[in-house]
Amino acid sequence: MRAVLGDRVRQARASARGSARTSRTSRVWWAFAGVLLLLAAANPTGAVAGDPPVYAGPLARAACGPGSNPESPEPGMQGRVSAQDVMSGRAAKGYTCNTQLGGHYGSTAGYKVLRYVDAARHECA
Repeated sequence: MRAVLGDRVRQARASARGSARTSRTSRVWWAFAGVLLLLAAANPTGAVAGDPPVYAGPLARAACGPGSNPESPEPGMQGRVSAQDVMSGRAAKGYTCNTQLGGHYGSTAGYKVLRYVDAARHECA
């Protein structure tokens, strides 16, 4: 009986030592996680002092070279087609700025639009 009781005492002591090691390891990991959290809170963007701002404002309008067919120079119309361009047929020719044909093969051309639908059923083209 005494041997069985002694074995149980030894097992209880070993178990207590194991949990002490586990709690110490746990404290070390929590301390490490806390330090990382403090570092992230101190500088959430990761930017270094002296880095330029991410958005410095809109870009200046490009200076189109010879042979270009730029869009309307009216303010606020960049990326839009004016009714005047549609009526005159200028919009049907397309707009170009500093582009040139690099090469062409055959008499047909085209492009393919790839579509992707994610798990939430959002369709991207």
